[in-house]
Amino acid sequence: MVNNYTFAKALPSELYITRLKKHSDIFNTLTKFVLDHNIKGGFINGIGGLSKTVLGFFNINTKKYDLFEVGQAELVSCTGNIATLDNKSMLHLHALVSLPDGKTLGGHVMEGCIVNPTAEFTIITIDKTLERKKDDETGLNLLHF
Repeated sequence: MVNNYTFAKALPSELYITRLKKHSDIFNTLTKFVLDHNIKGGFINGIGGLSKTVLGFFNINTKKYDLFEVGQAELVSCTGNIATLDNKSMLHLHALVSLPDGKTLGGHVMEGCIVNPTAEFTIITIDKTLERKKDDETGLNLLHF
């Protein structure tokens, strides 16, 4: 049988619970938190509300993110991981949001997702550094083990 995966084994290390304030940019604020606390590997989960939502969809043909923006939304679920790229911590986040009409949208969290009135996140660090490297075939920064 062909092995179609790579993996790393790690143990949970620390647990952070953080609340983002009104008007915070989710991506930028969480990136600052991760850098301030020198987190090199971990996982993020969050919920909250947004006054502006910017999500991305990775286009495999252009190898770029197509962005779409909506206004107010409930952050039903935001999940992702923390890894390093060129020794600098970075986030990879996806979100599912609910619109006022009950429809949902999902995608890659981009700069411009603005908190209103609040957002709550749990960050679990691990005892290892997760590393990303540029993959020429996809154009993505993939986890490298």
